[in-house]
Amino acid sequence: MPPVVEARLSCVTYEGLASPVLSGCHLEVGAGEFVLLTGASGSGKTTLARALAGSLPPTAKVDGTIRRNPKDRVGVIFQEPVASLSPFRRVGKQIADVLTGHGETNPGIRVQALLETTGLAGRGGAYPHELSSGECQRIAIARALAVGPALLIADEPASSLDAETGARIAGLVHSLHLREGFAVLWITHRPGDVYGYATRALRMEDGRLHPDTLPPPPLREPRVLGRPGELLLSARGIGKRNGAFQLDGIDIDLYRGRTLALCGPSGSGKSTLARCLAKLERTDSGEIRLNEPRQFHRAVQLVMPDPSQALNPRMSVAEAIGEPLEVLWPETRQLHPLRIAELMRQVRLPLDSGTRKVVELSGGQRRRVLIARALAVSPSVLILDEATNGLDAGVSEEILNLLLELQQKSGLAFLWITHDGATLPGFADSVAYMQGGRLRPGVLREVRK
Repeated sequence: MPPVVEARLSCVTYEGLASPVLSGCHLEVGAGEFVLLTGASGSGKTTLARALAGSLPPTAKVDGTIRRNPKDRVGVIFQEPVASLSPFRRVGKQIADVLTGHGETNPGIRVQALLETTGLAGRGGAYPHELSSGECQRIAIARALAVGPALLIADEPASSLDAETGARIAGLVHSLHLREGFAVLWITHRPGDVYGYATRALRMEDGRLHPDTLPPPPLREPRVLGRPGELLLSARGIGKRNGAFQLDGIDIDLYRGRTLALCGPSGSGKSTLARCLAKLERTDSGEIRLNEPRQFHRAVQLVMPDPSQALNPRMSVAEAIGEPLEVLWPETRQLHPLRIAELMRQVRLPLDSGTRKVVELSGGQRRRVLIARALAVSPSVLILDEATNGLDAGVSEEILNLLLELQQKSGLAFLWITHDGATLPGFADSVAYMQGGRLRPGVLREVRK
């Protein structure tokens, strides 16, 4: 697959400057890549970004070539979110301006969709001064997405934001990058914001590009993306009759970055409730509400208790992990191999195991395949039904540590269904007990500080 953009810049100078800003600069960005570019202030990062976007000022003199498909558009997120917006126009109108500038005759529906995508549904009527810096940056992202970019250039998008808000912005761009399939060039002096997101790193020094290592984990405690404790999924009055068995008036809430453990004996209704919450079974009464503007089955995923029943033995590991992508993200089929490789790295499966049949894996590895499948479409809520059942203590601990790391990195809400109380300390934030299709009152208690 050809690169989205290829730049070979022998020299870029500005009038009045004796030395070139860029010299011998060669950059390729492939489809679906997330490229991190770091470097000191004044090293030429922004000049490169403007050259790629075709927005260098008239005072710039360029010796070299930039190749990309004329049909491929480039979106740019600028460094100062408030400065990039007009203070006299409502933000929804400013998104609409971009759409009409690219031929959209009735931009209203697209504006609302872009606001929902960036988590600002209903805020189109606000002026920039009525929004926070983080919200203004989300508007800037919406404007960049409005062009339908093949390449998104983010030039210091979080440098003026606090670390937590910057991490949220990075997480938003990464999730959109995975969903929409565009390539990203993320320019920053704070590489920890994109820890775990970038596929390749470069460093700019004195106008020249050099390969660099991907950033290590940030020294600060990993930030939960979104607001910690934000309600993501709520269920009220869930009832279901299954022969003589029934769920009776279940109320349950799942919060971003938190784990609710659900304990109880076999046959108490835990797995039935899990399938109902994931909308894999119909309920007879009650309501399940997702507090996100997303398709439900992309936002909520269930990890089944038995890999031998959940996985097709004829499939390879890569096929099994990629199956949800084929069903829920068929429009990005050309990017599925990249996503599958990323998921295998996330759950620590050897990349060379992708061609093996799932039946050839160990029990712990098959559990990792189930987790990778569930993560494939970047859910917000993960329901884990006996995810360590049948595993020895060592492998069980590995799975728990993996899940905690994923939760800290992406702010997942977990419903952890288990009959093994030994897994709760250090993993669950709170616990409830189920018996006879009912949640026993007064048994919800804090178990992790």
